[in-house]
Amino acid sequence: MGTKTQKPLPKNKRLKDEIAVLKKTEKHDHILKTLAHTCFSITQDEDMLEAVLQIVLEAFKCDRTWWVFPCNPEAEQYALIKEVSRPAWRRPIAALRGLPVTPKDTEVFKKALDTNYPLKHDPGTPWPVACSTLNATDDMQSMLCAAIKPKTGQPWLLGIHHCAKAHHFTADEVELFDDIARCLNEALNPWLHIKELEKTRSVLEEAQHIAKIGSWDLDFLKNTLSWSDEIYRLFGQKPQEFLATYDAFIETIHPDDRKMVNTAYTESLKNKTPYNIVHRLLLKDHTIKYVSEWCETYYDASGIAIRSIGTVQDITQQKRTEDKLRQSAVIVENMADAVIITDKTNKIIEVNRAYLEITGYCRADVIGQTPKLLRSDVHDQIFYANLWRDLLGRGFWQGELWDRRKNGKIFPTWATITAVQDEEGYSSNFIQVFSDISSIKRSQDKIDFLAHHDPLTHLPNRLLCQDRLKHALAVAKRNKTQVAIVVLDLDRFKNINDSLGHTVGDIILQETSKRIQENIRASDTISRLGGDEFVIIIEHVDKIQHISIVARKLLKMFSSPFVVNDQELHLTASLGISLYPGDGRKGETLIRNAETAMYRAKEEGRNNFQFYTTSLTMAASERLNLETALHHALKNKEFLLHYQPQYDLKTREVTGLEALIRWENPELGLVSPDRFIPSAEDSGLILPIGEWVLETACRQMQVWLKSGYNLKYISVNVSVIQIQRGDIVKTIKRVLKKTGLPAHCLGLEITESTAMQELDRVIQDLGLLSALGIEISIDDFGTGHSSLSYLKKLPIKHLKIDRSFVKDIPQNKDDMAIARAIIALGQSLELGIIAEGIETEAQETFLKEQGCNAGQGYLFSRPLAAERVSKFFKRH
Repeated sequence: MGTKTQKPLPKNKRLKDEIAVLKKTEKHDHILKTLAHTCFSITQDEDMLEAVLQIVLEAFKCDRTWWVFPCNPEAEQYALIKEVSRPAWRRPIAALRGLPVTPKDTEVFKKALDTNYPLKHDPGTPWPVACSTLNATDDMQSMLCAAIKPKTGQPWLLGIHHCAKAHHFTADEVELFDDIARCLNEALNPWLHIKELEKTRSVLEEAQHIAKIGSWDLDFLKNTLSWSDEIYRLFGQKPQEFLATYDAFIETIHPDDRKMVNTAYTESLKNKTPYNIVHRLLLKDHTIKYVSEWCETYYDASGIAIRSIGTVQDITQQKRTEDKLRQSAVIVENMADAVIITDKTNKIIEVNRAYLEITGYCRADVIGQTPKLLRSDVHDQIFYANLWRDLLGRGFWQGELWDRRKNGKIFPTWATITAVQDEEGYSSNFIQVFSDISSIKRSQDKIDFLAHHDPLTHLPNRLLCQDRLKHALAVAKRNKTQVAIVVLDLDRFKNINDSLGHTVGDIILQETSKRIQENIRASDTISRLGGDEFVIIIEHVDKIQHISIVARKLLKMFSSPFVVNDQELHLTASLGISLYPGDGRKGETLIRNAETAMYRAKEEGRNNFQFYTTSLTMAASERLNLETALHHALKNKEFLLHYQPQYDLKTREVTGLEALIRWENPELGLVSPDRFIPSAEDSGLILPIGEWVLETACRQMQVWLKSGYNLKYISVNVSVIQIQRGDIVKTIKRVLKKTGLPAHCLGLEITESTAMQELDRVIQDLGLLSALGIEISIDDFGTGHSSLSYLKKLPIKHLKIDRSFVKDIPQNKDDMAIARAIIALGQSLELGIIAEGIETEAQETFLKEQGCNAGQGYLFSRPLAAERVSKFFKRH
C-alpha cells in the first residue's frame, strides 16, 4: 500500500486566510495608532484617560475597562481612577477610591509587574482565588489586565472585564492587549512629563507673584520677547491688549526715566556687563510705580548677542517707606529724646543725636545691632515677652525700661515703642523713643525711702514693716508655712539716754541695727518701730527650734560691749516671739502678742526670750534639753537597733529586715525616733548616728548570714542630712569594707521628700550606690510632693506605701484607692511595692490582690531586738 499524502489547501482558502491576517494586522495597527494619537493630542487629564479606555472597550467588545493607580505592592492605598462601562455594568466610581492594598491585591500587583505580560482570568485559564478579586465584583466573569510602567512616577494597571458572560481570551486578543500596554508605556511618558512641567511652571509663577517679581526673555535669533504673567500685572496690562515688544516696554516707563533705562541697556550690550537700576513706571491710570530692574545678556563664541534675560521687581512700597523716613529725619535728628529706628527684623537702621549722647555709643557701634545692645539685667524674659506681645498685638508699648550705657552704668528710661505697618498689615519698622529719667527716679527714690525707712538706722519703719508682714503672711497662707515675729527691746535703755544723752543712745541704736543684720538671714526683715524696739520678721519657719537658735544668737550678740567715745557700755535685751498662724493671723495681732511675750521676758529677769504661749516656751526648753542629751547618747551607748521582718506576701516568707533605731536615755526613758531624729538632723548629730546605725546593722546582718539565716537584705533608713552634708557614698563603702557585708545584702530607704531635695546630688549619689549592687527604696511614698518625671530618673527598686494609707483599709475607700494607685504606678515603672503597717488579714488580702509584693507590720511581727530575731528565725 502506498503512503497517504495530505491534500494541499485550495488556493482560494489560502488567499482568504492571508486576507484575514492582513485585516487583523491592519485593525491591530489602527487601534495602536489611535491610542498613540489620543495620548499626544488630548491635553486634559480626564479626557485622555477616558478616551484610552473607550478605545480599548470598543476594540475588545468587553463590558468594562478601567485604570488602577498605583500598581505598587508597597503602597498603602490604590484607587480606581477611571472606568468606562456599558450602561448595564456601571459602578459608583467614588466608592472605589482610597482602597487599602490587601495581601490579595499585593499578589496581583507583583505578578503583573514581574511577568511583563497580560494576566487573564477566564474559564480556560483559572487564577488562584486571591488573584481574581482585584477591583472586581460578583458580576465579573472574565478579566484581562497588564501593568503600565512609564519612566515617570509609579506603575499603572490597565484592565478589562466581561460581565454578561464568561469570555475565552484568544491568543490574538492577549497579544493585542500586550501591544496596547507597550504602546501606553511609551505614550504616557511625554504626557506625564508635560504634567510635571506644568506643575513646575505654576509654582514658579506663584513665587513670582508673591515676591512681586516678573521675568522676561528676549531671543535675538528668533526676534521674540516673552514676558511672565507677573510682568503684565506689574504694568497693569492684559496680555491680549499689550504687545510683548521692547518698544511697548519703553512706553510704560516714566518719560523722565526712559533715556536712563535705554542707556543702561545699550551700555550693557556694549560693555557685555549686566545692569541693575531703579526707575519708575507710568501706568495707564497714571499710577506711578517704582521697580528694580536687572538684566544680563548672553553672547555666542563670536561675541554676538543671542539672548537677554531679566527681572522686574515692584519696590513701590519700599520707596514710599524710605521717603517717609527721610522726611522725618530732620525732625528726629533734633529731638531731645533718643530715637531708634529698626527694620522688620529689629536691626537698628537709624538713631538720632540724642540717642548717642544719652547712651555714650557712636553710630558705628549701633547700626546693624538690635536694641538688645542696651539691655540690662533688671528685667526678666517674661517682661520682654509681654512687651513684644503688646507691641505685635496692639502695635504699641509704653513703660519704664532700665537700660545700660556703654560705660556699663544702668539707667532708667521712659520708652514708647511703635510698630510701623506696611499696606498689607505687616510690621516693616519699629520706632522707639525714650528719655533718660535718672534724675526723676533719684528724687522719687529718695522720697520713697524717707517715707518707708527710719532716718536713724535706715531700717524699714512701721509702715514698711506692716506691708512686708502682710506680704509674708499671704505667702505663708498660700504655702501653709509658719512666720515668726520677734520683738527685741533693749533692757534699761532709758537709763543710757537719761545719763549719757540721746547722741550716745542713737549710736547704740545704730550699732544694734548693724549687729541684728549680721545675725539673721538677708531674706528676713528688720524694722525699728520707734524708741529701742526692733521687730524681726522671719519667714519659712519649718521648726520651732530654729527660732530658738535665732533668739539665742540675738541674745549672745549683746555679750560684746558697745564702745562709744572710748567708753564700754554693757547692754542686754529681752525678746518676745509669736508665730503665725498659731498665735494670730493678722499682723497687728502677731506684733501685739510678740510684745506681750517680750514683757514676760523682762518679768523673767531680762536677757532671755519667751514665746507667746507657755506651751511653746516649754517645748523650746524641752528640745534644748533633748539636743543636749543627744550629744552624750552616742558616747554613752544609749542607742540600740530593733529589726522588723519584711515578708513576701505571696509565699509568707521573710525576705529581709528593716533596721529601726531606738534611744533609751536614763532620764528621758525610751525616746521615740519621731522626737529625737529632727533634733539630730538640726544639730548635725545625724551624721555620726547614721554611720553608727549603718555599721551596727551591717555587722549584725553579717552575723546572721554566717549563721545560715535565709535573708536577702537588711534595709537602713538614710536622712537627707546624710546626703546633703556628708559623703554618703564614701561612708557606705567604708562600712561595707569594715563589716565585710556584700553590697547586694544592703538596702537603703530614703523618704520621698528627701529624694526631691538637691535632686541632682541625690541622683548622682544613689546612682553610685546602685552601681555597687545596693537596692534603693522610696519610703513613705505618697506623703511627699515628688514629680513623676523626676521619680523615673532615680535608680530605685522599690516603693514603700506609707502606713497612713494602710491603717484604715478596708474601711476607708480613699486609702484603698491611693494604695491601688501606688501599686499600679510601681508596676508600670517595674518597681517592687512594700506596704508598711499591715495589722490585719483584710489589709494583707487587699494588698496582695492588688499586686503588692511585700509587706511588714504587726500582723507578721513587731520590731525585735537582735537576740529575739535569732530566736524568731529558729522558730521559723
